Amino acid sequence: MSPLGFDIITKPAWLNFDFGANSAKLYGTPLDIGSYPIEIQFYDGINRVSHKFEIAVLPAPIDGVIPSGAGDSNTEVSASNSVTETAPLPGTP
Repeated sequence: MSPLGFDIITKPAWLNFDFGANSAKLYGTPLDIGSYPIEIQFYDGINRVSHKFEIAVLPAPIDGVIPSGAGDSNTEVSASNSVTETAPLPGTP
C-alpha cells in the first residue's frame, strides 16, 4: 500500500498547515475580514479525495465579546483574530 499524501490546492497566503498522524492543524492570522476558500486533496496512490471548505473571518471582538455565530465546535477564534481549525483526515475516526 502506498503512503497517504496530500496536496494543498487552494489556500490564503496567511494560512499554514501542520499534518499529524491522524489529524491536520490549520493556523494563521488573517489580514482582512472575509471568506477564504481552502481545498486539500488527499491520495493513497490509487484514489484521490478533495476536501473543500471556507474560513469566514469576522470582525475582532469588541470588549472581549466574540460576535454571535463566530466559528463552530472545530474552530477557535482568539482575541487577536487568529483562526485555528482542526479536522480529522478522511478515513480516520
